[in-house]
Amino acid sequence: MPAPNDRRGPGYDDGWDDEESGDDAWDDGDPDGDGSDDDPTTIACPSCGHEIFDDTPRCPACGHFILDEERRSGGRPWWITVTAVVCLVVALWWILR
Repeated sequence: MPAPNDRRGPGYDDGWDDEESGDDAWDDGDPDGDGSDDDPTTIACPSCGHEIFDDTPRCPACGHFILDEERRSGGRPWWITVTAVVCLVVALWWILR
């Protein structure tokens, strides 16, 4: 028996016709149909490279705590890049002198 405030009478159509058409919205690649990607964003751990969720504070594989700066910059501090460039310049200078 329907609830007293239920206004659906006999012959009420709720618009769901999955059985008739065989269409199931949960089976397709975009269930809500808006074209967006609802999967969580993942990044590589800057320490071990294990794929982790973007909002994870610590890597479950190696235990490295993920800093906000590492999330935005791809995980490599600026000083490592500068050191590598300086080493390359010195090595090239030594080879070509």
